[in-house]
Amino acid sequence: MKDTANIYRKTLSEAGIPVYAEQGGGFLETPEVMTMLSFLSVIDNPVQDVPLLAVLLSPLFGFTEDEVASLRIGSRYTNLYKAVLAAEERGDAHCADFLTALRGFRTLSVSMGAGELLRRIYEETSYDAIVGAMPLGEQRVANLQLLLQYADSYDANSSLSTSPRDLNSGSASSRTSTTNSMIRS
Repeated sequence: MKDTANIYRKTLSEAGIPVYAEQGGGFLETPEVMTMLSFLSVIDNPVQDVPLLAVLLSPLFGFTEDEVASLRIGSRYTNLYKAVLAAEERGDAHCADFLTALRGFRTLSVSMGAGELLRRIYEETSYDAIVGAMPLGEQRVANLQLLLQYADSYDANSSLSTSPRDLNSGSASSRTSTTNSMIRS
């Protein structure tokens, strides 16, 4: 069934007809939402190669494959984050811009909830406008807005301080449940 939907989606898209077909994974597995979740992971802990690579190569920061390859060639025996730091020290402007943004969002993440942080990311990077200009842009923007709604709901229902990692993994909700149980006892 999923293959049939993909065939129709591809055929209609190639004919220039806007189409959306629900995929099995839902909105959390769409590229724009996965990029935001990866960025939240990187904000929480930048020494994670896979989410960092996803963010660098995404439209959010627009690194090319060649740029990332040269980062790795320059720092083969370390993690990607250290390679980006080293490139910044060597005067790489693209890495410096990325790290400036990352440092700013890391600072903000300490003092605000996930919803407010996502809003700031959308505003400061224009990511919602970027994905809005892509094919199926309206749906992509709606997916980002839905992620924002989930983050706001999560913040409203969490009595503990939350981090971006908690939104991505759901761990704060389990801690909140445990805390609420202890309060009721």
